[in-house]
Amino acid sequence: MDCTPIFEPDFDMKAWLNAAFAAGAADEPEGLDDADTANRLLAKLQSYQQEVGALLEESWTSAIAAVPRAAREMASVKQEALLLQDQLRSVKSQLERVEQETSASMAKLVEADRLKSRLQRASAIGVCQRDRSLIKPDFVEIG
Repeated sequence: MDCTPIFEPDFDMKAWLNAAFAAGAADEPEGLDDADTANRLLAKLQSYQQEVGALLEESWTSAIAAVPRAAREMASVKQEALLLQDQLRSVKSQLERVEQETSASMAKLVEADRLKSRLQRASAIGVCQRDRSLIKPDFVEIG
């Protein structure tokens, strides 16, 4: 049985079935009725169908295997990049929240540092004035 006409664009199913049935009847031993011939043709067609199915499955499997590994990994990399982007947004929002919460404390620390510096300068000036008062110049008036 020739199945190649099935794949042609101008396939005529009736003509092909009649030709296959006539050829099958000629090849069969005498004494078989048309139902037996049709059953044998059906069994052959089912066998061809299974072969074609197996070939398609094999072709599909090899086509999937032929896809480069990098293309499959790109989806994974993209997913990881999106996850990392979300994590960075989360860290950024946490940093902004910490900055807002600590801005008042930082301002107080800056003011305390400024006061400390002023106190140190005032203390240094006080020490200088005290030292100056301890040193009394001995002036001798000439005159």
